[in-house]
Amino acid sequence: MPHDMVDLLLIEPYFGGSHRQFAEGIRRHSRHHVRLATLPGRYWRWRMRGSAPLFEERLRKSPAPGVILASSMFPLAEFLGLAPPRFREAKTILYFHENQLTYPLPEGERRDLHAVMTQINGALAADRILFNSRHHRREMLGALPGFLRALPDHKPPGVAGRFRRSRVLPLGVDFESLGPPPRRRERKGEPILLWNHRWEHDKGREEFALLIRRLRRRKVPFGLVVTGASPGTRSDLFEELPRIAGDRLRHVGFAPSRRDYARLLAGADLAVSTARHEFFGVSVLEAIHMGAFPLLPERLAYPEILDPGRHPECYYRSREELFDRAEELLTGPRPPVERYRRAAARFAWPHRIGAFDRLFEEILGS
Repeated sequence: MPHDMVDLLLIEPYFGGSHRQFAEGIRRHSRHHVRLATLPGRYWRWRMRGSAPLFEERLRKSPAPGVILASSMFPLAEFLGLAPPRFREAKTILYFHENQLTYPLPEGERRDLHAVMTQINGALAADRILFNSRHHRREMLGALPGFLRALPDHKPPGVAGRFRRSRVLPLGVDFESLGPPPRRRERKGEPILLWNHRWEHDKGREEFALLIRRLRRRKVPFGLVVTGASPGTRSDLFEELPRIAGDRLRHVGFAPSRRDYARLLAGADLAVSTARHEFFGVSVLEAIHMGAFPLLPERLAYPEILDPGRHPECYYRSREELFDRAEELLTGPRPPVERYRRAAARFAWPHRIGAFDRLFEEILGS
């Protein structure tokens, strides 16, 4: 290995969705030597609880890396306590794709404080903490004082200061595997409304259902494509959507391949988000890349990926504005998408990887 190349071990216990895309993007595009250690992307609570001894056993005979990059789903502190001493000599980075302190809960569900402490302990053990967006970091910093005040006694020292020293490093998006954006032609027939998010409470599915009902009552012409649910996930998606959308429904469920997913995006005219929670926005960037016009709430992490000062037409601030703008965009002309595609392109992995590689070199030399 060249003397200036970093030996990086990327540990991802939840190897699915955007977590998988992130890990594979780092491995594919980094100039450094990247090894992946992963577990399938399911049973997230068990991954946070039980993956440390599994990875310790798996990696026991492996050479120690120069840098360990772990996702926030990984119990890093436990792993470092179990692993051979040579692993504790590696520099460590904890990357927050999500956090268990501010993730919105379904009605009636209580927050898992043990999961929160797993992430806090991991952050205390890591040499560097990274967040995928400013919104995510700001939300975490805002929630920490209240969480710490609620602890009964002997509060862990230095937590807030440790998180204040964190950095924001947006991830890259794998546009290449979607293929080239389609050439837009005049559409014959109804416009296609796209939902390419998980059909879950935190993505605002109830709000989206209200939008569909409103559009149908107003007799707005559209076809509906809903994709984003994970394969094998039990969901009421398949019961809800036919009832809500009726004969407007053109596709519902997981796209079996990246190519199939790209084809669904390429056929869409309007991509809507009604999210209550979004720490980055990969699905919106993918839809923009494939030519859909984005209609987004002016909050969460969205203003970081598409500047509302330059693109105010892409945002809404209230439910009524969402309903009105969606109807306008489905019945009238939509602005050319090329300017939004250019804005999204800066998140392509070839543009993002340099910042990660410089960080790996910097931390190894510190």
